[in-house]
This record gives sequence, C-alpha cells and structure tokens, in this order.
Amino acid sequence: MDGLIKTDDLRHLREDELFVDAETGQKYRVRKTLLPAHSVGGPHGVGDPNDRSLRRVEADVLIPNMMNERIQRVECREPLQSSNLFCFTSCHNFHIKVSDLAECLKREGSFLGLRKCQNQLNRYEECQLALFNDPWFRQQITDEYVKERAEYRRTGKNEKERQWERYCEYKRRRGDWPEIASDSNSYAFLHLINHISGMMDVNWCHLCMVQLSSKSLLSVHNSGKRHQKKVEEYENLCALSARSIFISELDPELNVTESEISEALSCFGKVEQVRLDKKKGKFAIVEFDQEFAAQRAIFEDKVRIGRQVVPVRARKIDFDYSKLKRETHMLDIDKLKNHLNQFPTFEDQVYALLQLCCLSDAQCKEREDCAKILTEVLKDYFTSGMHVRIFGSSVTSLGIKNSDIDATLFFNKPLVKQYSAGDLERNKYMLMTCDISTIKARKICPEEYARLSPADRVRLLNKIINDIRKCSTAPIISQYPILNTRCPLVRFIFDRKHVVDLSVDNHLGYAKCDWLKHIAHSDSSQLIRKFLVSFRIWAHANGLLEAGEKERSYFNAYILNLLCITFLQLHDYIPPLQRSRQEMIVNEWRIDFVVDSVDLRFLSLKHLFREFFIWFVHLKLKDIILCPNIGTAVTFEQFRQLYPENNVRNTFKFAYLNIQDPLELSHNVSMLVSEKHVAMMRRQMQFALSRIKIKPDSFTALLCDIRGSESMSSSGYKLFTSLWMKQNSTVVRVKGYDIDKFLNFIDHIFVDLLAFVPAVGPIQKKPRFEYCHEVSGTCDPGDEIERIFVVKKCVWEGRRCVRRQMIRQHPELSSDAAALEKAVSDHI
Repeated sequence: MDGLIKTDDLRHLREDELFVDAETGQKYRVRKTLLPAHSVGGPHGVGDPNDRSLRRVEADVLIPNMMNERIQRVECREPLQSSNLFCFTSCHNFHIKVSDLAECLKREGSFLGLRKCQNQLNRYEECQLALFNDPWFRQQITDEYVKERAEYRRTGKNEKERQWERYCEYKRRRGDWPEIASDSNSYAFLHLINHISGMMDVNWCHLCMVQLSSKSLLSVHNSGKRHQKKVEEYENLCALSARSIFISELDPELNVTESEISEALSCFGKVEQVRLDKKKGKFAIVEFDQEFAAQRAIFEDKVRIGRQVVPVRARKIDFDYSKLKRETHMLDIDKLKNHLNQFPTFEDQVYALLQLCCLSDAQCKEREDCAKILTEVLKDYFTSGMHVRIFGSSVTSLGIKNSDIDATLFFNKPLVKQYSAGDLERNKYMLMTCDISTIKARKICPEEYARLSPADRVRLLNKIINDIRKCSTAPIISQYPILNTRCPLVRFIFDRKHVVDLSVDNHLGYAKCDWLKHIAHSDSSQLIRKFLVSFRIWAHANGLLEAGEKERSYFNAYILNLLCITFLQLHDYIPPLQRSRQEMIVNEWRIDFVVDSVDLRFLSLKHLFREFFIWFVHLKLKDIILCPNIGTAVTFEQFRQLYPENNVRNTFKFAYLNIQDPLELSHNVSMLVSEKHVAMMRRQMQFALSRIKIKPDSFTALLCDIRGSESMSSSGYKLFTSLWMKQNSTVVRVKGYDIDKFLNFIDHIFVDLLAFVPAVGPIQKKPRFEYCHEVSGTCDPGDEIERIFVVKKCVWEGRRCVRRQMIRQHPELSSDAAALEKAVSDHI
C-alpha cells in the first residue's frame, strides 16, 4: 500500500471485517490496535523493519535484561570463575580485579556465602556497575537488539526459526532429504511445507525406544546397524513366542518337576525346553520345536499334569528395552527362617546365615574380573597409570549377594587442582566439548583431568562409558551420571547382573572401606564379622533398610556398621581409631590408620546382641555425638572443644542421630535419618528383646517382622477384638460352662482390670467357618461370639515398671493380683 486509504470514520467497523475501497475496489481487512503504525505494519504485520525507535518497555526492560545476560555470560564470566583476572570496559579503559565468586559460593554455600563472600561479591558488582554505566556498551547492545528486531520484522521469523530454515536448505542441497528435493520449485516447496508440518508429529521407534524429530530421520534410523540388530532380535523373540505356551496355577505343594511337565505335554509335539518358576513353582514356560504344537496346546485350553488340571495360555514377551529387566535378588525372610530353623543353636544359625547370604569367593573373583575389564577398556581413553579398584562391601567380607559394586578410577597419584599443567595441556572447555574420537587419538592425562571439577570429571567419564557401550568393548548398559551426591559417580549395569557405581579418585571412600575390612578381620574368632553381617540382615528383615518411592529409610550398611563398631568401642571390646607413624593426607583429612588384633572368644553372640539392643534402646540421643574416631560419645559442647577447627565445627551438620565419620571428621553419616526411623529401630529392638526371652538360643526369633503392630500404637481410639478364633490358632473346647458367666468373666478382665470400654451395640455372632468341623469335629455357629472393646490409652505399655512402683507404694497389693492389675491400669 503506497499511502493511506481514503475512507470515512472506521469506528463503526468491527475487527476482521472486510472493507472495500470505493475508488479502487480493493478489499481490506479491518484491524484495530492501540500501537502506532510502525509497530504493526511491515510485510508480516509485526512492525516496520526500517523503524529504529524504541518503546519504553524495550528501553527500560528488554535491553537492560540483554545487558545483564551479556555481563554474566561473557563480560564478567572470567572474573567469576578464576581469580586474579581483570574485567575490561571499553569506554573508560580501566581494569577491575574480581576474585573467584563462584568458587566461594560453592565452598561456603548459597546461604552463608552471602555473608562470607562479600569481598568477591563487591568486586563483581563493581564490574557489573561499570558496564551498566558504560554508554558504548549500552549502545552496542541496543544496536544488536534493533538489528535482531528488524530481521524479525522483515522475515516474520525469530533467530531459531531462521537457523532451522537455513539447515533445511543445507540438507536439501546435499540431497539428504530426497522428499523435499525436486527440480520443480513448486514441488520442492510443497514437500518442504509437508516436511516442516510433519516435524510437529512425534516419530517413535518402539524397538529402540527413541524419539526422532522427523520421518526422514526415522527412515535413516531404521537403516542403522543397531536398529537392524534389534529387528532381528524382535523377529527371533516373536518366533520363540509363537512356539511357546504359558502354564499357570501350578500347586507348589505337589512339587511338579520339569520332566513331568515335558512328559505331559509331549502329546502335542516335541518339547525343547521347560522353564519352571524356581522361586514358588506356580508357573512354567514350555517351548516346542514347532509353532503348530503350541497352537494345539493353546486350543485345548487346559491340560492335566500329574494330579492337577492347569490352564494353558499363549506366551507373551515384553519388547520394552527402555527399562532393564534385571532380576533383583532380594532376601526372602520366610525361606531364610525355614532354612535357619534346621540348626539348633544361635551361633550355628548365624554361621549358616553367613554361608547363605554373604558373597562367596567365586562371586568376589567375578567382581574383581569386572574391575580388570573396566581397566583394560578405559586404557583407550586415558594414559598409562590409570586403574579401576573395587571397594565397599565387595572386599570387606561384609557384603551380601544383592549388594552393588562400588568402584573408583585411580591414577598413580591423587588428582589435585594444584597440578602443574603445561601450555600444551587441554583446558576444561576443550575436554568437555571435543569429540570422543579426539580423546582416543590423544588420551587424557592426569594433569588435564585434574583441572576439571568432580562433577565435570564424572560427566566426561559418562561420555567415555557411553562410547564403550556403543562400541560393545565391554558388556555395559543403562549408564547415567549421578551428580547431586557427596561423591559424584556413574551408575551402569555390567554384564546384565551387576550394578556398578564408578567414581573418580575416591581415596576417602577407599580408605573407609579398608578400615572396615581391617576391623572385621581383627578378631581371630570372626565374632565382629558375624555381628556386623547378622545385624544388617536383622535390620533388613525388620524393614529398616527400605528405599521405596513413597517413604525411604535413610539407614544404610555403613551407618549400621559404625553404630555396631561404636558400641564395641564404648564397651572396650575393640580400641578406637589409631593412627600410623607415616601420615597420609587426602582432601585435607588423614586416612592413615593401624588396627590391632583382638580376641573376643570369651563373648557370646547372643549376649552381644542383647547388650547392643539394650544399649541403643536406653541411649540418650539428645545432644550426643557418637565418635568412632575416639571411641566414645560426647556432647555438643565437648565436640566443639575436641575439634576447634573451622572445617569441622562449621561443616558438621547436627541431626537427631549423630555419628561422626572416623576419617572425614566433618561428616555426619546419619544426618538424614529421621527421628521416626530411629524410633522404629528402637521399637523393633524392644520386640526382639522380648522374643529373646522366649527363645534365647534362636537367631530366627530376631527376624520376626511385627511391623503390623504399629497400627496398635497409633493415636486415637483402638479397637480390640476378643474371642476371635483364627484358623491357625489352637482351638480349646470348653464343655459344661455357662455362656453368660463366661462373658461376665471376660468383661471383668477387660473392663474392670484393664480399663477397656465395651463398644455400644449388641453382641454379634460370628459367621460360620469351615475349619470348625476340621478342627473340633462339630461346631455350632451359636458357639462363636465376638466382643469389641474401645481403648483410649495403651494400657499394655510399661506395665512392668508401673507394677513395681505400685508394689513399693502399696505392699498389700502384692498378695492380690487382680487389685494390683486394676491399680496399674488406673495409674496408666
């Protein structure tokens, strides 16, 4: 449009209404806006490209935001990350010295750093203020903003959209996208539009579980070697599924064998293999040599195997590769107790427990071989002197069969930031951005690796592990970095059965593991090792090591081991941590130690458990810190006097349960354990003490899980059911007894003596149970009754102490048991 349209007043027209010029006959669509013409005109209706005027929001908000972003990312970034650097401003031509603000905030924390990093923060603010007051810098940012705005108004696309358009043009010229390449411009443009619109859809490869941005990339992906390998596996699994059947509802008590299943199904065709459920024996998978045989068995719907008739279904195979189908070897407490009950004494049961649950020599050797394989494959990326070592429960003889593999990457000397790197060594940005082929061509040396932060070391290691997985030089799958921990690591699956946590230069963790190993083997009678392992199994059986999604217990094996070792130190069974003559310091902490041999043959394991449970139940945790370093428990004030250093006093985080790390003195290993889980452990210990009195020579009595009793101690009213006959309980026949007198006797016990309140409502008769005829021969439904009582307080807790107190105050009650119990209930 060359000029303004000659029209009358447009106020009577509506938005998007068509207007016809009376002189030229040209049609126009009405658009109403409060913005001026240069802001809504232009070829795309977003503004005039040649306009250089600025609105107030652009001058006061948008451009200052661009300036602040440029200052943080470019102009003052070097002063933020490295000390003794200078910030240069072009207008005043002066230098501002800014210290390492980012490192200070990282070291002191975001909260305390606001106070302790004032000097660095002030110098950074000086650099920021100088650039904001620099008119040349502001003019530079303004020109960049006006230039970008003019380009957007001219093309109607932002920078990202223009980059994508240039990329599409580049791919079209190369011929990588044949569906948008054509001699005809209109045909090419049509396919380009279809291709861009197709980018909005999700293109998903269900075999590889990857999402691709376009159909063309999906076709390229489908022609790849890895995808073709997955297709081959998919076809083989489909063929295997077609000639297999699934048998369910097998009775475990009949103990059906694989040979019996194979013989029963041989009438349909030749059976190649039978996979029977090894845990419970409730299902089986049968593989035939031909698909026709499997279809015949499925058509029968049910087959007879021995003395039972079971249903037959088609076998289904899950092809989802996004999640690892790894069998978790969790401890089955019921089977464990059944196995241990075969042994008569407490010590024999614990010995059998260690033989059943602990790692065998063959399994330890298999884990060592894993470290050797990782060392060999990582030598393609690191220079000589690099090796992988295993630590943790795999080498302390305290690990169980379902434990992970803790490993760390070591060099000949520890990685420290004060490494003297030459001019030819690569810096952080070159290492983190270079291609993996460049790393293979020029291996990483310790001087270069030491320049990186602990998190960046793990990021680079994860990049290398990913390349090892792609090249299939080691059986590694499902690797991912974990950076938000005290020691960052890479977690992956080795050989589809071992979970490996690989860290970098973790000398502290390796030293702690070595100290635990020497403690466990310092006793010639192996009592310490039996005590630590059996207590861990007890904690697992009582739900203290759970890590579910809804609620997690932050107890771990390391916390439990330190708790047991502190108990042994407090009772003078083992000495506290002793230092060696040759001092060894890593990360500002001494890691040298000496462990003397002890002989604990005079101790009994069951008495040791009893003493330990009593000690922890009565332990006053308020303002107490357990210190395995000195072998005692100290108060907060004594702790501050023992460790006046700032790196310990200011870093140690106090919690409800405080256990100091023996080597890293500023770390509270139990700071995440809440009061609820400590109370849960104490309650389970009290239950265990009561069971020890009943069965003093049985370790399986400690493994009984009575977490269901927690609901009985919850707040509010409690409902109790008396005279409730259970199927597994003993049935006693009472003959010739008046039912009314019997109910009066029950009311006397629960109401008069225990202070229960009978529930409002008539006495309800229980429904008939089938087992009554099986147990007693005859059973009349009228003989079974149910009585419900309401309890306002837990009168069953602490009765022993109250009973003793009442006897001391009123000696005459010792001769009247009923009056004594009533007085105890009234007192509670």
